Parts: sequence; structure tokens; C-alpha cells
Amino acid sequence: MSKELLKTAFDKMKNMSCCSLQLIKIKSEKAGISYYTRECELTPPGKIGSFAHELADKYSKAIEDGKYASVDEYTGDIVGNVIYKLEGENALISEAYGQLCKELANPDTEGRINDTKFNAYMLLGEVELGAETVPIKLISMQSPMMNMKNKFWFKIERNTFREIDEPILNLKKSIDVVILKDTIYMLTLAGENLFAMERAYKAVCNNKVNEIIECGFLTDEAVFQKIATSGQNPRRFVAYNQSRLEAMKNVSKRKKLAKMFNLKLSGSNIDTNDEKTATRLVKFLCNKAMLDPLNDLPVEVAAAKSWQ
Repeated sequence: MSKELLKTAFDKMKNMSCCSLQLIKIKSEKAGISYYTRECELTPPGKIGSFAHELADKYSKAIEDGKYASVDEYTGDIVGNVIYKLEGENALISEAYGQLCKELANPDTEGRINDTKFNAYMLLGEVELGAETVPIKLISMQSPMMNMKNKFWFKIERNTFREIDEPILNLKKSIDVVILKDTIYMLTLAGENLFAMERAYKAVCNNKVNEIIECGFLTDEAVFQKIATSGQNPRRFVAYNQSRLEAMKNVSKRKKLAKMFNLKLSGSNIDTNDEKTATRLVKFLCNKAMLDPLNDLPVEVAAAKSWQ
């Protein structure tokens, strides 16, 4: 349903009468993420609107032509033809999203554009969906400014060529994120950078790993912590399933699940000195391990979701 909703929004956007452009600077530090936004005008008048209409048409056709297989809840998985969505109140992004909305509502309109290195641009407007008029934002995570130093680009001026030595605005015809009301749709995983999500899912990972360790059924807690918090594993914890940990706390269920998913045991504990077992445990707890219905053998899945 969300895919059809997005297409409807894009189709409505093709007739949108009013649109604005903001350039975004994203600054991610240990203390957190912050934003600076600069509202801009293009001349001649109407160019922002026509550019927005062109983008909306491009992505409406992409959905119609089947470029995107589905719209799924964000689980940290990487599947190329899936649009991932999450709500602005999601704990992974709520703080960053709130800050971004605050900046977008009060953008700078007078600061020198040349003095800022921007990371992204955003088109803002409103579309009618049913009886409701909702805000829509299209974000491209590609830098919109080009420094022309040593580029050797020239423009015709008075029947001769003059070198372009000042920065130029270069709006790429691709978007990574759509925000429809307060729902965020990531068309590409570059959208994660808008909210510094790597920092967020690493924090989730650390919290959950500590919780797992406290259960006391691991042979080597330090080894497990090292494996679970490195490589692709922190991303997997976005889809962490608490009910699976609860099952692991029961000795008889633990032994049954260990046999089912090839988890090496030492007595009744999970042998986390075995690297494969430690990694498999992470996959099991994060909904990446299922059973093949034909032979009951364990298989790894990229993105488990409810059967439809």
C-alpha cells in the first residue's frame, strides 16, 4: 500500500504550484548531529517548481515500472530494490529528525552561500492526499555545490568565453529520501547519513549485547562482545527480537534452538569461543535465521517480515 501511496504523492507533486529549495549542511560529531539550512531562490522564477515536477515524474514512473519491489519497515538490511520506511518518532532517528524539522522551519535566508559546504539539498512542498493536505520533502544526499577551482569550465559572455571561477549549484536529478508528513522513505541507503543512523544502531547494538551478556549463558562474554559489535553485526541489531532472547534464557529451549540452528554448546551454555556460533547467535537474535519449510534446515534471510 505504501508504494501506491508514494506514487500518488509523486503524481500529485507534478501539479504542485508552490515549492521551495533548501541546501543542507549536516554535521555529525561525538556530541550528536546538527543541521544548517539555507533557503535559496532560482532565476528565472518557476525553475524550482519545474525541477520538482521533473523529479516527481521520474520517480512516479520508476514505481510504475517496477523498479522498487516493495516498501518495508527499516530493519538495517541491504536489499537494493526495496524502499525502507520508518516514522519520525522511531527511536533510531527521533532526536535527529526533530532537529532537522526545526531547522527546516526556520532556514537562513541571508547568509553567504559560498561560505558553507553543503551535504544535501531538499525540495519542500505540499500535496493533497484524499481530503488532507500534507507536507512532502524530497532530499538528495549528493552535494549540491561544485567548486570550480581548476575545473576549466567556461561560459559564453559577450561572444567570448569567460572562465567560471565561482562555485555553482548543481542539482542532481536523483533523490535518496522522501518525507511524507512524518514518515521517512529511504529510496537508497544513503538516506541513513541524513540522520547519522550508523551511530544510532551501534548504540542499540551495545545496549542489547550488554543485555545478552547479563543473561549468563555465554562461555566467553568478551569474545562475544567483540564479534557482536564489529563488522555487519551492529546493523543487524536494528531487527533485534527480544522474544528470541527470552526463549534462550530457558535451558531446555536453548538446547533445542542450539541444535536447530547449529549453535555449539559447552554444557548448557552457548560456546561463543567458536566464532561461527557467536555470529550465528547474533543472526538468530536479530531475525536473520529461519528454517527451510521443506527440510527444516537453518537458512539465513536478509529481511524477515510478516507473511502477506
